[in-house]
Amino acid sequence: MRRALVIAGGDFHPAVLDGIALAGARVVCVDRGLEHALAASLAPDLLVGDLDSVPPDVMARPAFAAVPRLVFPADKDASDLELALATLADDPTHVGPLDEVVVAGVSGGRTDHLLFNWLLPASRAWPFRLRLVDAFVEACVVTPAYPLTLTTTPGQIVSLLPLGQARGVVTDGLHYALSGATLELGATFGLSNAAVASRVTVSVTDGIVLAIATRAGEPGDLP
Repeated sequence: MRRALVIAGGDFHPAVLDGIALAGARVVCVDRGLEHALAASLAPDLLVGDLDSVPPDVMARPAFAAVPRLVFPADKDASDLELALATLADDPTHVGPLDEVVVAGVSGGRTDHLLFNWLLPASRAWPFRLRLVDAFVEACVVTPAYPLTLTTTPGQIVSLLPLGQARGVVTDGLHYALSGATLELGATFGLSNAAVASRVTVSVTDGIVLAIATRAGEPGDLP
């Protein structure tokens, strides 16, 4: 599978990537995400953003001189993260065509930034499977084109968050099974379901659902 890891500038610790399949993934750093990549000993393949939050001494390192970068003005109509994802979707020449994009560094900091980051899956039909991870959860974007099969542990919490109205929601392996359900934006109907098997599947016929699974262990396990 052709993957990219996109590291944004929110809260990040290298342990966030534990258990995430990233072998051979291209690394895309969004602004301050460059520092996070260094902390995780990852070599960037592409830098994207206005680069206003990366310390000059980091940007000046010889190791980064040959790394391709897409620099945008500070005054723009989209966030650096949205521009990075749009670049991967619309101009795959930078890192190659992709089957899946994993996004880290999307939580923490200002609440408005966090909310916009987590709502980006609803901004368009992305031409790859999209996952968002932080210290507490791993979220998979479920659309008609991208149903989900998730490896789980019985008792693991799995919430289904609709980004807009989602219809024809079908699940297998959850305590509260859904069969052709409609989930409404803002309703808590999909909150805190639980896995009852080692595999959970989620599909929709229309709309977008974030299938949000708690990470293994206690939240404090990831600093």
